[in-house]
Amino acid sequence: MKPGLVYGDFHVLTSAQIEQIESWAKENGITDVYFSVKPEDIPYMEYWMNQNPTFLLYKDSQKTPENTLELSEDPDLREGNFEALPVRLRGILIERGLYREECAHRLLKPKRYAHVESMTDLAVTLAKIHGADLNKTRIAGLFHDCTKALPDEKNLTLMRLCAPEYLSRSKEVYHQYTGPFYLKFVLGYTDKEVLEAIRHHTDGDDEGLLSKILYLADKLDPSRGYDVTDMIDLAKKDLDAAVKKERELQLEYLRKKGIIA
Repeated sequence: MKPGLVYGDFHVLTSAQIEQIESWAKENGITDVYFSVKPEDIPYMEYWMNQNPTFLLYKDSQKTPENTLELSEDPDLREGNFEALPVRLRGILIERGLYREECAHRLLKPKRYAHVESMTDLAVTLAKIHGADLNKTRIAGLFHDCTKALPDEKNLTLMRLCAPEYLSRSKEVYHQYTGPFYLKFVLGYTDKEVLEAIRHHTDGDDEGLLSKILYLADKLDPSRGYDVTDMIDLAKKDLDAAVKKERELQLEYLRKKGIIA
């Protein structure tokens, strides 16, 4: 048996890094690959072991093999590009907050992401007051507009897959349907409460606690540039009353614009 040790500053391995390890092992006749990782990163490595049981081996060995390979986190991954990872692992990273903000930022234009950051802060504030799950709130906020920057034709394709019954609606609201679909099937994050909150964040027509918080945070985001102090104060005191009033204001606005009768 000829062991080799892979170590360095990395949390998960991309496809390119696996190919690099395979090539290194073959060139050096290595039969067993060991990994030296931080304790907090062991769950990610365990995932890779399950995915590649014939190749990756994790052992707490005191011996240092002669053959070593240094790795650092893939630059694309540091920029939030999850494309080289299995879908399920993408969801794990989002759930645990690893490169989560980078991933959300990569999907959006700078101006849109500024809104996302601002409304997420407000959503978390409301979640603390009303007892919602903070991690889920943060994920819902960061990814509620995740398909907003997609070309119209791609959003239309996604709509035909996930919500064909709403194709007649304005393209401006397509993202509330395509967003959770993309988050689930492309980014691998499957929490139902978060997906439902995103699906209803434009209309505000869901009774879930997280749905109400996301709806209000999106509509009352201070970065939009108009005075919403009174509505935010109301949302902090009485979430249901704030949702009711905001929906009334929204309907009044749509009537004035002639969008609805």
